[in-house]
Amino acid sequence: MSSAPTQATSQTESIRRAQPSDAEACGKICYEAFTTLNQHHNFPPDFPSPAVATELLSSLFTHPGFFCVVAEQGGKILGSNCLDERSVIAGIGPITIDPAAQDRGVGRRLMLAVMDRVTERGLPGVRLVQAAFHRRSMSLYAKLGFEIREPLAVMQGPPIHDVPSGYVVRPATSGDLAACNLLCRRLHGHDRSGELADGIAQGTARVVEHNGRLTAYASAVGFFGHAVAEGNSGLHALLGGVDEHLGPGFLLPTRNTELFRWCLHRGLRMVAIRASMGASRGRIVRQLLMESLMLASGGCLLGCLFAYLGLKGVTAAMPDQTIPAEAVLQLNWRALLFAIAVTGLTTLLCGVAPALHAVRGELQNRLKETGKGVNTDFRHGKFRSGLVVWEVMLSIVLLVGAGLMMRSLFALQHVELGLNPVNILVARTPLPKG
Repeated sequence: MSSAPTQATSQTESIRRAQPSDAEACGKICYEAFTTLNQHHNFPPDFPSPAVATELLSSLFTHPGFFCVVAEQGGKILGSNCLDERSVIAGIGPITIDPAAQDRGVGRRLMLAVMDRVTERGLPGVRLVQAAFHRRSMSLYAKLGFEIREPLAVMQGPPIHDVPSGYVVRPATSGDLAACNLLCRRLHGHDRSGELADGIAQGTARVVEHNGRLTAYASAVGFFGHAVAEGNSGLHALLGGVDEHLGPGFLLPTRNTELFRWCLHRGLRMVAIRASMGASRGRIVRQLLMESLMLASGGCLLGCLFAYLGLKGVTAAMPDQTIPAEAVLQLNWRALLFAIAVTGLTTLLCGVAPALHAVRGELQNRLKETGKGVNTDFRHGKFRSGLVVWEVMLSIVLLVGAGLMMRSLFALQHVELGLNPVNILVARTPLPKG
């Protein structure tokens, strides 16, 4: 996202599911946002033209394995975000905001929309790749609970065409899926079978065999692909066995110094820095709990302050001799304890309850139940709709009750007493106890 003056808004932005017809407007925003940002920091653009960005987002908006949303205001699209649901660890991005609509909280709402989706699907974690030189979005992701894993170098250059002796690189087939998934689970604890299956279908996936064993694979040797290997020799074979790097280069973890140096010695160059970020299920739950605690505590403090100031105001407005002089008007400590208890209960209900779906049950079974369609779980949707209906009903009851109370108070102030109270002196004489 790039810097731009903040503009006043007359309408509230709304978040909705992305449609294929949104791709052209979102592609233009994507190109302008990334190009403006990269040029500001003297980096080459990620997309050569708006058409390339539009083509990418169009493929994501129509893919059943992606959950994509757009921010809209008055019929105008302000930005978009996507969630890759093809594997158990979901991937976020690309998220782009119209440069003229930045610094208005649109990016945060788009991030929360896909993170809510992660919680609903019960996914164990999420990942994203962030432009390391964009400090504002880095700060946003950190506040949302993401942790910086490691810096990634964006590498570009001509094909290497140098496969180590004894290694064979060939296109991946559907028959390689099981072996590739086993390799990924053995090294990382989970697989990315959905992404690999797409790479095989598109013809971009490659596998490496050594001594009759599959030792490495890549869904695509490029910016939007991923690679898994037992060692650097397998990665050397993948990089040396392709004729091009798809997209604006490929991402290389800089902590792998040997591979980084190997690429530099073979004519590749680092053109930008990205940061790999992730958030576990527990991290997301803690973040939800902390946000709920802050909101509930703020409401409790404001309520107590309002009660204290209201009591002082009512006392000051009361005529003299209305209450006995020995009477003391103060806040009831039981009421304060009740407010604190309600704060804690609100924190638990609003912070933990939405995350229970993410922490119970078997992950694979939950994924099979929810599927990869465009709709969320029907039962949870009906439950949320029921809560909204009850909130509206209670609000209407409270508003009607408050209106009736004010009407009754006004009527009591204007009731006929049967006498004229003007110029009448009222005095109280306390009698001593016998």
